[in-house]
Amino acid sequence: MNIKDKFQKSRPKKRAIVNIAVGLFSGIINGFLGSAGGIAVVECLELEGYETKVSHATALLVILPLSILSVIFYAGSGYLEVNSLIFLSIGSLIGGILGAMLLKKASPKFINRLFTLIIIVCGVRMLF
Repeated sequence: MNIKDKFQKSRPKKRAIVNIAVGLFSGIINGFLGSAGGIAVVECLELEGYETKVSHATALLVILPLSILSVIFYAGSGYLEVNSLIFLSIGSLIGGILGAMLLKKASPKFINRLFTLIIIVCGVRMLF
């Protein structure tokens, strides 16, 4: 029995409470900042013992409804840039397909390092 199985069987209530709390935190982050909610989800799942690829893929699906709700509220407030939306969407769809294909081939160590690097670069950029 691996670590993930032991954690899931020994503490299902605690895991559920932690996941709800992380989901709440993730939703607040995503709604407030327009992104970054998936970071909390990825970290939580990895701490629970899930593989890196499973954590990243699951976080993407969790972020989907968060993003849809956030867009509804942002659009209602007039914060949506419609002129850029089409071109950004085309690039994002192509990039999403390429990224998913790369995820299959990349090692978990590489994925974690790249994820960390992107977070650091974005954080430093936001400071200045």
